[in-house]
Amino acid sequence: MSPGGLPRGLTLAELGHKSVRRNALIADLLHRIGFIEKAGTGIRHIRENVRAQGCAEPEFESGSFFTATFRPNPDVRARADEQPRTPAADQVTREVRLLRAISGEMTRLQIQQALGLTHSGHFRAMYLRPALEAGLIEMTVPDKPRSKNQRYRLTTAGREYLRRTQEP
Repeated sequence: MSPGGLPRGLTLAELGHKSVRRNALIADLLHRIGFIEKAGTGIRHIRENVRAQGCAEPEFESGSFFTATFRPNPDVRARADEQPRTPAADQVTREVRLLRAISGEMTRLQIQQALGLTHSGHFRAMYLRPALEAGLIEMTVPDKPRSKNQRYRLTTAGREYLRRTQEP
């Protein structure tokens, strides 16, 4: 999901067939420094890779957000559903990963690095904000959320939540 929808002049039917640059200056710069290979190939590559994996065609929607929905390969999903689930096989939730990464008081960047995450927007939206809202972590300078001295630490509820997830 990406904010902003499709660029003006591009329709869902044209995805993978037509390229419209949202910002020509940025696109040209990224091409010159070798960050992108060629404009307009991403959707085609996505469709080719999805087919190669035996998955259903992705669904694309556009409004105020552009959304791509991917579906797993039905055969792989069926085999996974047949496997007995064990605690070790269960995916560790984002909250648990975050709580396990925090040691004492840490900066946002320290926590993000401990989790091996590079995109700060994703980290804030998917890890930090939900944990703050759930009361699992707290800011050390709550009245100044953007302070350079801001640190995060586990709350009593966060320590309890972590303890419960570690019990057999």
